[in-house]
Amino acid sequence: MFAMLQSIGKMNAPVKIMLLGVVIKLIGNIILVPIPAVNINGAAISTTLCYLIICILSSRVLEKELGTPIRLRKIFLPQIFSGILCAVGAFFAYRMGEFIVSGRLSTVISIIFGVIIYILSIVLMGGLNKNTVKSLLQ
Repeated sequence: MFAMLQSIGKMNAPVKIMLLGVVIKLIGNIILVPIPAVNINGAAISTTLCYLIICILSSRVLEKELGTPIRLRKIFLPQIFSGILCAVGAFFAYRMGEFIVSGRLSTVISIIFGVIIYILSIVLMGGLNKNTVKSLLQ
C-alpha cells in the first residue's frame, strides 16, 4: 500500500505510518518481553500488532485519498484463515509424525502438509484464482 500512497503524491504518509509502527513495536517489546510468562513471544506479539496497525492505517489513508473503500476483510480473510489452518495442520502432522519417524523427517513432512493445506484452503476460499496465478508468473 505504501507504493500506492507514494504514487498518488502522499510520499510522507508511509514514513509517518512506519514511525508510528516502530513506536508501537518498541512499546510492546518493552512491556511484553520482561513478563516471564510471555518472554520472547512478546516480541512476536508486538511485531504482529505493529504490522496490523500499519496495514489498517495505510488502507485508511488510501481510502480517504481515493474516496473509495478498501475491503480489508475480503482481501486478508482468506490468507489469515488459510494461515491458521496451515499452522494447526502442520502442528498436528508434526506431533503425529514424531511417533512414526525422526524429528527432522517429521518437520519436513509437517511443512509439506502445511503447504498443501494452505494452498487448498486459499484456493477453496477464493483467495487465489487464475488471474492471481497469471500475475505471479509474469
